[in-house]
Amino acid sequence: PGTQAAGSLLEKVFIGSLLLVILICQGVLPLPPKAFAGDDLVVYGDALAGGWQDWSYNGAKINYTAADPVYTGDHSISIGFEQAWSGFQIGYSGDFLDVSAHDTFGFRIHGGQTGGQSVELILEFDQGRMVRSLSPSAGSWTGIEIPLSELSSPKAYSIQLFNASGRAQPEFFIDAMGFKGQG
Repeated sequence: PGTQAAGSLLEKVFIGSLLLVILICQGVLPLPPKAFAGDDLVVYGDALAGGWQDWSYNGAKINYTAADPVYTGDHSISIGFEQAWSGFQIGYSGDFLDVSAHDTFGFRIHGGQTGGQSVELILEFDQGRMVRSLSPSAGSWTGIEIPLSELSSPKAYSIQLFNASGRAQPEFFIDAMGFKGQG
């Protein structure tokens, strides 16, 4: 009886695996998202990349190893604004990072259970900054892509998500952050 039960279990696992492969190959189930290509410059992909430092301020609660939700990999960054005018900020070792071989800055953002947070994305470069207003959606990931052609310089300094609401805001998440290659 033990051998028959083990055989039955192996058959079920095999059939389930085969069905999964068929559904993926036919496009019914998508493959897990791939965040980066070989020529991309990763800022965050399960961990903050080398050279980047946490400069968050004024009551921002940051967790670089959030396990849920995750866009790709094993972790995302959870950000909680516990008071007004707080911010998540990462800087490149106090120096500038040449991103001229890349054409887009991007990441994924998830509004957590509530969504609707008032967030300003601030990209700082050696010759200025660019600001975009964001409001992440509850319960889902949204892709953010910024063409670097909109910026005045190819030398990155810091990336901020600023609490633009003037009050505390619920937790939200980001993942798969980096500079995407040209082409």
